[in-house]
Amino acid sequence: MPIDYTNNVYDKIVSNLRKTIGGELSIPVRMDENKGASSILIQVVEDNLLEMFSSGQTREYSINLIYELNSGGLINAKNFKQVSNVAEHLKRLFAPDQNVLDGTDYYGARVNSITYEKDEEEPKMRAIIALTLISLEAVV
Repeated sequence: MPIDYTNNVYDKIVSNLRKTIGGELSIPVRMDENKGASSILIQVVEDNLLEMFSSGQTREYSINLIYELNSGGLINAKNFKQVSNVAEHLKRLFAPDQNVLDGTDYYGARVNSITYEKDEEEPKMRAIIALTLISLEAVV
């Protein structure tokens, strides 16, 4: 007999992150690749077990939110300001006092770091926001 399971990482984490970020910013949120003038890519990095108990488990997810700006020309201070503005907005969205919670699917979201990159080959700049959150996953 097949086991029952839920694709928690996609159904509870990624889908809800897309809704949360999409509801806050008017920037396309994608899973496959950054496209267009600007977009945010959700990249799941790690899924770690924190605690097991009789009716489920607590897991910690590490996720990169990659905001990319395609400037179409030279990268300048105005472009950096735009990229850093989105990164700061996301950092504030997941701040401890804000502590975004979408239903009961995840909690304790926090931005651990932000890395800024300038593409030397193409006129692109990005902010890689390292996000960690926790999910309580019950076994039914």
